Amino acid sequence: MSTGHRKLPDAALSKPHIDQAIKTLLERVKVDNHYWVPYLGGYSKDWADGPEVYFDARFPDRLVVSGKTMQPYRYILIHECVEKSLMDELHLSYDVAHDFATAAERSAVEADGFQWPAYCAAIKPYIAQAVKQPKGLDVPKDLDDSPYVQDHSEELGKIESEQR
Repeated sequence: MSTGHRKLPDAALSKPHIDQAIKTLLERVKVDNHYWVPYLGGYSKDWADGPEVYFDARFPDRLVVSGKTMQPYRYILIHECVEKSLMDELHLSYDVAHDFATAAERSAVEADGFQWPAYCAAIKPYIAQAVKQPKGLDVPKDLDDSPYVQDHSEELGKIESEQR
């Protein structure tokens, strides 16, 4: 159905729609924050036995952005699920899937009343931190490394593969 059948919302996505999507994702997707996850968030390779999204163990589940407390897992959960679905189900490249996932993440951030630049600034130090492996933490054994191999660093992809 085309977009012409309903009036478009003022925002890209409404808060009730974001809340509904996150509630549904949390019912179906296991979230785990006990590992090192380069670039902050990732997902398991095979979702046939149950989808899993990983967050770097050092990334907090609450951040204060522009004087308001936010739950950043909400936005990255949406990002990771959209990205994984587009890559696996539609066989889109990582670049295309990542761009769509970032748009969905941004819509969720803005639907919750936060400014995208402020959110990006708040998570940037955690992304930089997550690039470096901490002592005592390994990547999840089933972390899907295709985004790392396709986009980030071949060396990082090799490190992850060697740890498995």
